[in-house]
Amino acid sequence: MPALAVGFAAWAACAAFYLFDIFIRLSINVITEQLQADFNLDATTVSACFGSSFYISYAIIQIPIGSLTDRFGPRRTLSACCFLLCLGNILFSVSHSLWLGTFARLLGGVGAGAAWVGTMQVINMQFGVHSVMAGNLVSITNALGAVGGLISQAPFHFICEYVGWRKAYLILAVVPFCLSIAIYVLLNDRKRSQMSDQTGVCSDLSPSLATSTPMLPPAAPPTWYSQLFRPQLVLLAFYAAGMDIPFETLAGLWGEPYFHQSQGLSSTTASGLSTMFVAVFSVCVMMGGPLCARFRTMRIRCFILASLGVFGLVGMFVLIVFPQHLPLAALVGALLGVGFSGAGISIVWILIVAQPSAHHGLCNGAANATTIGLVAVTQAIVGAILDANWHGDRLSNGARVYSPHAFRYAFVALVASFTIAILCALSLVFLNEKALTRRIKI
Repeated sequence: MPALAVGFAAWAACAAFYLFDIFIRLSINVITEQLQADFNLDATTVSACFGSSFYISYAIIQIPIGSLTDRFGPRRTLSACCFLLCLGNILFSVSHSLWLGTFARLLGGVGAGAAWVGTMQVINMQFGVHSVMAGNLVSITNALGAVGGLISQAPFHFICEYVGWRKAYLILAVVPFCLSIAIYVLLNDRKRSQMSDQTGVCSDLSPSLATSTPMLPPAAPPTWYSQLFRPQLVLLAFYAAGMDIPFETLAGLWGEPYFHQSQGLSSTTASGLSTMFVAVFSVCVMMGGPLCARFRTMRIRCFILASLGVFGLVGMFVLIVFPQHLPLAALVGALLGVGFSGAGISIVWILIVAQPSAHHGLCNGAANATTIGLVAVTQAIVGAILDANWHGDRLSNGARVYSPHAFRYAFVALVASFTIAILCALSLVFLNEKALTRRIKI
């Protein structure tokens, strides 16, 4: 099989793993009320045990996963993690106690933790970090993850209504099991340049440069500490977190209850609105690659990142200023603003993956750990604020009902998240003007 086809097959298997990672991460959103009823839980406990627990284990495992992919390659790492995710799904489907359900989500977070970092490592190995192809594949991978989020809303809601959430998770355990086998078969830990002498889209050096560049003495390898705490990487990681937190919170946990309980929409309409929101986000994520290809200077890219943050900030501000009786058209408009921020996540990850580093997997893992860790903390804060403002109302199935004002106070955390992302993007412009305004090959 040609080397390029091998690279695409390996990427496709890993991207499918990432799609399922986002699906399983956000699927809790459509069964939040069922979990509250089945386990007799409040918002704080649901957020902590079934939402934040997944993100916490996911975040903690990022740096170890990055180190493992750097040292041993992504093949065995991703295959083993797929199997752990399969096991986590099975345990969650049969859990009838809070501790087992929480452990299952923790285990699932560990398994899913390799999806993004491993896929970025495969793109780096097979296509190089400085090619247009690599940037496009980062955007497509992001978009596929958003598709996973899309499937986790109305389609998964329908499945859960038909067979129940326990059987749905048990059936879904087949997916990571099959992906574990596919990744082990298709993935090769060698770089594509080592697999074939053919030139391709990810060649690091042209023949003329390879022959004309004088040999230089090897430089001392940079330490992992200096690589992890570069100001550019830190700001990019916090921007990614600030833009991802509102999406993960709305699409992954509290979006559907907000539409249903605060805005007064029917359960079906609320699920459809969540699906629409994730669909808009998915489309916008695809814009990252073309935007990076069109605007090649870092200054312009940073201003684009800040502008996308402003779109999300305005949309989120509308949701908290008008937590009830918002016309459907206005509600859709606000969600469109938040959804447009998806392009910012795609762009920032293209820039993170393109950061020069001798510890590529470790740096990607640290950036993703920052993002997911802050998502977990924010979701716990949102749940705690909702419970602090609960007035004792419940649905017929026992799930708690939160007032519009409770959601208003809780979603202030999401406004703060967008604000931090905008400040990070603007800080990147002024961090090192000479370095940031140069044209780079992404």
